[in-house]
Amino acid sequence: MRIFLYIWRTISVFWVGIRLNVARMALFQTSTLLGFISNAVHVGFFVLFWDIIFNNIGTVPGWSFGGILIYLGFSELFFAITSAFFGAATRFHALITNGRLDVYLIRPVDPRALVFAMTFRIEYIIRVLPSVLFLFAYGWALNQGLNFIGLITGIILASLAALVLALLQLTGSYLGFWIGSMKAVEEFTQALIVLTQYPTTIMGPWLRAILTFVFPIGYAATEPALLTVSNNSIFPSVLAMSGMLVGWLALSELTWRKGLGQYESYGG
Repeated sequence: MRIFLYIWRTISVFWVGIRLNVARMALFQTSTLLGFISNAVHVGFFVLFWDIIFNNIGTVPGWSFGGILIYLGFSELFFAITSAFFGAATRFHALITNGRLDVYLIRPVDPRALVFAMTFRIEYIIRVLPSVLFLFAYGWALNQGLNFIGLITGIILASLAALVLALLQLTGSYLGFWIGSMKAVEEFTQALIVLTQYPTTIMGPWLRAILTFVFPIGYAATEPALLTVSNNSIFPSVLAMSGMLVGWLALSELTWRKGLGQYESYGG
């Protein structure tokens, strides 16, 4: 019964956040429109970059131009989910080191869920959807067909990759219970996010293995795109992602519980 109450409270908090986000978008319509335009320009530059690569340097091993467009669609989707839901993950250590965690610990909702709900920005997902749909459609037209099961699986994998990255960021932030400021974790994970802009297949075997089985970067865009443009089995990717998710979830929760035992508020 307790777990259902926890889930209900968490959903209720996020629902309030969604309503506030929609109200803000409706109120600041010019800002919302500029968000759509800026994202379209951003995606346009990446499409131009890869067009130059294919037309002047040659093909990218294992990729057609249509496949790269689908890859870019997943990359944009991953970044939007990360920014919308888990933007506070890398800065969670600040709540620990400045003592503001007290404010959240006394609430009847998990403090992590409350922080994410308060920093949730649905507009990041809404404004990227036209670009993602365009990239998928254009890639489909150039690639002459998509694996629909692979596409759906890819969307799920990219979403789970964003969740695993957040767990990684939180685990690093929890080290603040012992060490203090963990700004280095924020810088490290931001560097990982930059790597999602390039397929892991063009990287060396050791780096690709690390980004696929230790860190979730390979499942942010590369693996989802490959599943979408091919008839590869989805089960190896699903199994690997499931193992990574369970591993980081267990490590994150263990670090959180151990860290709370170390935590001392201003009141002692």
